Amino acid sequence: FFEPSQFVITDIRGGLEVTNVTPGMVKLMFNVRNSTATTPEDIEAFVAKNFEGLKYDFEFKPSSKPFMTNPKSKVVKKIRDSIKRVTNIDTKLSTAGGTSDARFFGEYGVATVEFGVINDTIHAPNENTSIKEVQALYEVFKDLIKEF
Repeated sequence: FFEPSQFVITDIRGGLEVTNVTPGMVKLMFNVRNSTATTPEDIEAFVAKNFEGLKYDFEFKPSSKPFMTNPKSKVVKKIRDSIKRVTNIDTKLSTAGGTSDARFFGEYGVATVEFGVINDTIHAPNENTSIKEVQALYEVFKDLIKEF
């Protein structure tokens, strides 16, 4: 279900924003989109290997741990059944959504499923969804509560 872990550079800074001064340092910020197969030690080893020979300071701030809800759990089955009944769509399980508040439940082993509107404009300018999507979401959740 998980894509391979990805090292994503999110910010690079250096210099004084002038053209006649050589920067004395550079600041590189990155995010690791990681799967359940990647440990914090793996990330630290990756950085050490790829920055070998450079003088650098490394500050590691893990914001969440990846988790996986059992695809055969009751909550997964029930939400898939509700989606099918309401929308007539056969769902595909995916971990493509990124970090979310589900991580707080997953940390305690609580079976967690995320389901929402189509997010093709997520984090984009003019992020939006249709009223039809919200209504379908409402109907699926209503069905899920009734059937659970």
